[in-house]
Amino acid sequence: MFVKSVVSALIIAVASSKVIYDVASPDSQFKFCGTANDALDLKKVEMNPYPPVPGQNVRVTATGTLKRVIQDGAKEAQVNVLGKKGIFKIDRIVKTCTAESELKCPIPATLPGEPDLVQSYDYLVPAIPSFIKDIELTVSAVNGDESPVTCFKGPVFF
Repeated sequence: MFVKSVVSALIIAVASSKVIYDVASPDSQFKFCGTANDALDLKKVEMNPYPPVPGQNVRVTATGTLKRVIQDGAKEAQVNVLGKKGIFKIDRIVKTCTAESELKCPIPATLPGEPDLVQSYDYLVPAIPSFIKDIELTVSAVNGDESPVTCFKGPVFF
């Protein structure tokens, strides 16, 4: 699922900063929320620009080792965003192996000695009510057979 990106990159302002989280580090704000049985051994999550800007795209990049093949029909990136003051929720489902993502299934597992797999997705940050200064972001991915691929979550500040 998370493979070398062939998705066209959206050029974000040159002055943008980014944030990289090592999900295995106890100091990381983004935490792995899956299980040891997940298809992806998630190692790193990157968000650019950070902080994200409502009305503009943010690129989320995940890096890890794929332990099992990703099959046709796989769903990717169901993003749930919950506000800290009241509930502000966005659900988005992107199918991994479609013309939109330009990926071809099946996607093979990482072989020993191969580099980590990297996949990026661009998301349009919706308008956020001004009283919400931070949200909890959860990204979960499932395979074509509905088995879990990965999950990560963490706070995003505006």
